[in-house]
Amino acid sequence: MLRSKVSTIITAHNRPQFLKEISLPSVLSQNYPDFECIIVDDSFDNAVSKVVAEFQKNDARIKYFKIAPDQELGAALVYGITHAEGEYIGFLDDDNGYQPDFMTQCVAKLNELPKEFGGVTTGAIVVYGDHREYAVPSMSNSFYIPIGDCWLLKREVFFDKGILPDARLTADYDADLGIRFFEHYKAFIIEEPLNIRYAWKKSFGKHLHATSPSEKRLRNQEIYFDKNLPIFQARANKSELSFFYRTAGRNYCLVGKASRGLPLLWQAFINKPGARGLLNVLAALLGSRVYKFYFALEAEARHFVLSHFVNRVPLKYKKLTA
Repeated sequence: MLRSKVSTIITAHNRPQFLKEISLPSVLSQNYPDFECIIVDDSFDNAVSKVVAEFQKNDARIKYFKIAPDQELGAALVYGITHAEGEYIGFLDDDNGYQPDFMTQCVAKLNELPKEFGGVTTGAIVVYGDHREYAVPSMSNSFYIPIGDCWLLKREVFFDKGILPDARLTADYDADLGIRFFEHYKAFIIEEPLNIRYAWKKSFGKHLHATSPSEKRLRNQEIYFDKNLPIFQARANKSELSFFYRTAGRNYCLVGKASRGLPLLWQAFINKPGARGLLNVLAALLGSRVYKFYFALEAEARHFVLSHFVNRVPLKYKKLTA
């Protein structure tokens, strides 16, 4: 029989130091005592297992599972879910952390919400070196929120409805999971920043050399795109379609596959004409090097606006950012 327990699944992949210094200590520091922490490790070596073993000496709530190396993130999460015993289940990246009362507040809210609510998510403090921003999810412009880090979901979502992360996906598993989830449930947003996310952002000059998507990333994108395009088309929301096409098109253009990327960027522009869409198309026409530079400039401009005018940490949350 299940207790009112939380199962937090941490996926670990060749980054033992992050697990040791950030994610695992944040889970063990929760002021909600009734939880288990499941580590799913698909690393190529035993460095993660050694870190976990040291923590297990002092805390029996930690469970460790070693799976085949280099799995997709979705597959690792599915493995963790199948071994979870909690009434509530959540995910945590190995380089992000919880505030001490994340579980307490999320469980309390889930216990009082009507049955049509399948989960909760919270605000976060996003850390860029010495700079901090306040971020909170929004449902205002779309029909779903990506479900990944910093959520807590009812067990029934996975075991009764069968809504699981796609085992073929890493980069887009959270968006795909969100689309499936919101077909059946509502979600509640706790605006308080109960999570800390580390962006590991490069300086402006270095950031101008945008990293190209890997072949694995492009394969993930193709699966996600083909699977979900009919859903976006059926909704016929021009803004949503534009974002969907632009996200896919830019990744092809970043690796020099303009023959595949340009038609998608053009579809993004057709669905939502505007300066941003047109600039994406023009930059892509000038080749992958120019497009990388444009893409990095666009990212820097967006970050500047958010950090200076939108996402400043509210004064009442300043005490949580240390």
